[in-house]
Amino acid sequence: MKGFFLLLLSCSLFASTLHLATSTNPSRLNPILATDSSSSEIASFLFNGLVKFDKDSKEIVGDLADKFYFVDDKTLIFELRKNVKWHDGKGLSAKDVLFTYETLISDKISSPYSAGFRFVQSVKV
Repeated sequence: MKGFFLLLLSCSLFASTLHLATSTNPSRLNPILATDSSSSEIASFLFNGLVKFDKDSKEIVGDLADKFYFVDDKTLIFELRKNVKWHDGKGLSAKDVLFTYETLISDKISSPYSAGFRFVQSVKV
C-alpha cells in the first residue's frame, strides 16, 4: 500500500494537465469582454495583468509589473518584469501593454471596462 501511494504521488508530481471545474459555462475567455464570474475566473488562469489582487494580504500586487508607483496625483509608473515571454518566445514590452490599453478603449470594441479608463492618458513608448 505504501508503494502504491508513493507511485501515485510521484505520478502526480509529473502531471502536465490541470483540470478545473466551474459551476457555469463561461460566456467569453477574453478578459476585455468577460463580465460573468465564470469567464473572469477562467480568464484569470489564462492571462496575466499588470497587477492583481492578493486575497491573502488584501493588497494590489505586481503581476506583469515588477514595480508600480505614483510620481504625482495623476502619474502612475509601471516597471515591467524582466524576462517575461510570450508563447512564441518574444519578450513582453511596453508596446504590448499600450496595445492592450488602446484595444480596451477603442470604439471598435464594446467592453464593459472601457468607461473606467476613459480619463486615463497613456504615454507613447
